[in-house]
Amino acid sequence: MPINSICPILLETLPVPTTIICWSQRLLTGLALGLVATLNTQAADLIVGDQSYSARTVMEAAGVLKDLPYELEWKQFTAGSPVAEALNVGSLDIGLLGDSPALFMGALGAPIKVIGVSRQNLDGVAIVVRKDSPIKTVADLAGKKVAIWKGSFSQQLMLTALDRAGVARDAVDYRYLSALDSSHALDGGSVDAIATWEPYVTQQERQGARIIATADGLIPAQSFIVANDQAIKDKRAQISDFLQRLQAARAWSVSDPQHNEI
Repeated sequence: MPINSICPILLETLPVPTTIICWSQRLLTGLALGLVATLNTQAADLIVGDQSYSARTVMEAAGVLKDLPYELEWKQFTAGSPVAEALNVGSLDIGLLGDSPALFMGALGAPIKVIGVSRQNLDGVAIVVRKDSPIKTVADLAGKKVAIWKGSFSQQLMLTALDRAGVARDAVDYRYLSALDSSHALDGGSVDAIATWEPYVTQQERQGARIIATADGLIPAQSFIVANDQAIKDKRAQISDFLQRLQAARAWSVSDPQHNEI
């Protein structure tokens, strides 16, 4: 599933749960004046934390990573919490993650800033059950085993859906698993339902699994692009260039439905 929109914001901006729909004029002006010269004289590596190859795949498919004037190193994660932790200790320059891990880490005083906000396709964040499951609605989850990941879209969606359905939160038996492990657990029958996100929702659907609820109408499912403070100071030009390329890739991904089959 594609991300519907993405827009970088001022590199000094603190985490905020809002969707920004235009480029910062200050950022563009700085790029126009000094990007090429800076990159030519300081070709430092940029280390980016991705989740399950989602950003890397679409950027490579869109062809926006050609002729990079700096070296790009990808590190892959299966959830947002470890991305936030890696940003906190400085092993990443940029991380792509959901809003909860970033806001939680920022509230603890981590040296990070939100530099971009995007909105997920809300159908790509969902509660999923096996195709032969007797579970038809969220109300049927009472007394069932469900897999979620703490501090993620998964936990937000599950708890909000239970509240909306009038099911007590403690009426469900939780298993705290990563998105990848959750999918395996659902396949193996050790849990009755999972709350997860892309690409796992689509993978499960292709195996015949059923969606009983999505983020639509329940949670905003915003994603943040977060940078480490030191990287903002030392690699501003590289970060700005990467954001432009990522935005171009996202635009390409929604320009043709076939692009979402990658």
